[in-house]
Amino acid sequence: MDNVTDCGAEFGREHIDSGGTRMWKNKSVGDSQIFDCTPPDAWQPSRLAKERSAMIALLKQGEPTDEHGWLNLAWRLPAGLRSALIKELAAGNWIVSISDTGWPHPGSVVVTMRGRFHANRRAPPQGVSWRAVNVPHYWREELSENIGDTEFLLIT
Repeated sequence: MDNVTDCGAEFGREHIDSGGTRMWKNKSVGDSQIFDCTPPDAWQPSRLAKERSAMIALLKQGEPTDEHGWLNLAWRLPAGLRSALIKELAAGNWIVSISDTGWPHPGSVVVTMRGRFHANRRAPPQGVSWRAVNVPHYWREELSENIGDTEFLLIT
């Protein structure tokens, strides 16, 4: 995998041309996988909406592949939390980063969202809990789901 890769969502599994600026940056170190997402500034809102829709379609497929490190991490989220992520993307929110650094537990996947939760605060999916943290130095709110002793998080 390239050190810097496109999301590739709009055109399925192919890389997209974003004028030389790539959307997903692989910042992985050692065993920790870290992918940061920064849509190119030149993209118009309609292009961002298409990319967001394509990301949602890929998240719904649930077929891990070596091509998209960020997507493989997202597919490791429990079903309820993955559903919450899809709802947030559909409501206009955006992924800032996704990682599995061993925090808060070994095997945990943490997704950082750009804005506060829209679609999930009042009615999170079954098995997902919402909590206000309101410590801006860390994060403002979280959605979490546990599988065994492992906690998975969406945070804002």
